[in-house]
Amino acid sequence: MFVLRRCGYQGKYPHAHKKFLHPYWRLLAHVFHMCIDGNKGSKDTLQKKLALGMVALIMNWNYIYSKCVFEEMEGN
Repeated sequence: MFVLRRCGYQGKYPHAHKKFLHPYWRLLAHVFHMCIDGNKGSKDTLQKKLALGMVALIMNWNYIYSKCVFEEMEGN
């Protein structure tokens, strides 16, 4: 994703990893991962929906974050 490259991402996509982000954006990715994603393992991998949510926040796009939370709650 182009926006992740603008954030200093130096890895390959898909399967984005937080360790390849600039520390400033790594913190945002970590907060997203802990607050929105219900996944209990693999804390370094950014799933597509988390990457899209991060990009939407950075680019000021409309994104329904509550939908992600409720989908995770429904899955659990």
